[in-house]
Amino acid sequence: MVLVPVEDYKIIETLVRGIFSRIMKLKFFLSVFLVFSICTITRTLQCSEIARSIHDCSIINLIATPEKYHMKKVRLMGYAVIEFENQVLYLSEIDHRNHIYKNGIWLYLEDATTPILGFKGVKGKYVIITGIFDMNMHGHGALNSGGIRRIERLDDWPKELRR
Repeated sequence: MVLVPVEDYKIIETLVRGIFSRIMKLKFFLSVFLVFSICTITRTLQCSEIARSIHDCSIINLIATPEKYHMKKVRLMGYAVIEFENQVLYLSEIDHRNHIYKNGIWLYLEDATTPILGFKGVKGKYVIITGIFDMNMHGHGALNSGGIRRIERLDDWPKELRR
């Protein structure tokens, strides 16, 4: 059996503690990095899932098969009318001028996630809109073929972008 002097033992103990301390710090930083990476990946997947869950459709799709889109996030284009008791997205400007209300989807602006003041700039224009379709919401006088609530986007759709 080899005897180690006490001084050498203290030096070895100090070295072991230093190495152990570094290993613990490395484990800590790796753990933090791993948690951060998992959170980032999860958030990215959630965002892509939300993007995939938006249904691009037309007003015709919503009118013809409302049950297919009920309470789902939709993105569509149409002619926006924003007036007192008349907040409707029509299939076309002609439908609005000829009062063909069933070719329109009510716009429920009260629970919009975008400030309502910004909507005034799209009055009487073709727009692109994103929100939740509700087949049971028919607007003022129950004249329209469903409604859009929780509107996230309501932007001017310039003529050069329309196909």
